[in-house]
Amino acid sequence: MPSLMLDPFGDLVAINTAILKMYNVDISIFQDSSVNQATKFNIMRMCFSDEFDLQRRMMREAWPLFAHHSIISFRTISFRYRAHPYFRYLLPELKKFKLFRSYWEIAHYGEYPQYFGDSTFFSAYDPKGGLIRSISSTIRAMTTHGELILYSFVPLNLKTANTFFEISKEESTKLYRLSPWPDKQIPA
Repeated sequence: MPSLMLDPFGDLVAINTAILKMYNVDISIFQDSSVNQATKFNIMRMCFSDEFDLQRRMMREAWPLFAHHSIISFRTISFRYRAHPYFRYLLPELKKFKLFRSYWEIAHYGEYPQYFGDSTFFSAYDPKGGLIRSISSTIRAMTTHGELILYSFVPLNLKTANTFFEISKEESTKLYRLSPWPDKQIPA
């Protein structure tokens, strides 16, 4: 299944090839050395930066609810770490993304239906597979170095299940280690 692992700052610790294919993203986007090191592997970059406009367009009318769920999840997982120096550096960097800023504020004042805690609905028009619909299943692990959160996307219909099956057949589900963890360094 398409899966990703986050630390409490929203940084992608690890992802598999299936999640890259589900989001229609090439791994090279995370290898760009010109990207700000604080946001380079952050899930909020994937949701809200201009680099990922294609993915937002793939989601069409599902985008606003997905964005709201994503920002609420981020606010929830990062809550205990807001005083950490790394988070105090990260948040202003994320606020440089106009859409992030907007949804960060909306989460305070706007009312959105259907928030299911850690579960996030993902609905998008895949160029190869058509409409895919899934929901994230979340596992939290407490380690001696802090919390890790594994999100695996579970298909909500047979068409999505078939698309996920085809994705996994195309190549082995390679795992990419992205963000350094557990050490969080403030970029120089």
